Amino acid sequence: MMECICSMDRKSINFVFGLFAWMICACTFGENTPAIPIKPDASFDVAITDVSVDQAIQRFEAIPDLKVLRINSSGGDITAAVRLARWIQSRHLDVMVSGFCMSACANYLFPAGHTKYIQPKALLVWHGNLNDPEVDEWVATKNSQLKDAQASGNDQEVARLTQFIDKIKQQRETESRFFAEFKVDEKLSRLGYLKPGLSDAWIVPVEVMSHFGVTNVVAPDGYGTAGYLATSPFKMFVKEKLASICLNEVGEPILCK
Repeated sequence: MMECICSMDRKSINFVFGLFAWMICACTFGENTPAIPIKPDASFDVAITDVSVDQAIQRFEAIPDLKVLRINSSGGDITAAVRLARWIQSRHLDVMVSGFCMSACANYLFPAGHTKYIQPKALLVWHGNLNDPEVDEWVATKNSQLKDAQASGNDQEVARLTQFIDKIKQQRETESRFFAEFKVDEKLSRLGYLKPGLSDAWIVPVEVMSHFGVTNVVAPDGYGTAGYLATSPFKMFVKEKLASICLNEVGEPILCK
């Protein structure tokens, strides 16, 4: 029996992803788009938080012979995602995206799988990490605000900003350790920003994933191309400018054809 974790809070949109993914798998795979014949033993279809990860690990630990974990999530907390990623790796689990895996799901959960499956129509979407220059600017702004608060004697604002800045620092350290530990080049999750105006969110072909250290990926023919992206109903869930990104002959990001 497949163990599912579902939520109807903010992030109820993750429930929609899971339901929509099931509908797509059940209804649209014709002979031209065969599903990869892998059945998940359990499913993580919610936003990534400390609570959802605690609940997931507790439930998954009780499943005998757990081998394949389905991951469909719009993302969430970095620290919680890395914790679940390490657990996935420690169990030598395969992961499968049957619908939509974005942000922290793509950055951390997907690379943690032993074999990584992407079902037809599904999308694995990156849109940045904490090494983005915009994050540096954001932190600089918060540091400036902190100095103003300290000068004005606003202790409550000092405490709030200090906590925020410390959390970003801690999350950056967690993220850096993750990329080093899993041997993933963090540029994959900043690819659309390496060339100004390229894209705000992106999918990539399997060979591009491999170039950046995400290996052992099984995906449909043509995954990551512009043609594939055009056929996926899951692109409707991405608010940012979404594109397919390839690499040119010198390894620079370009839009896929």
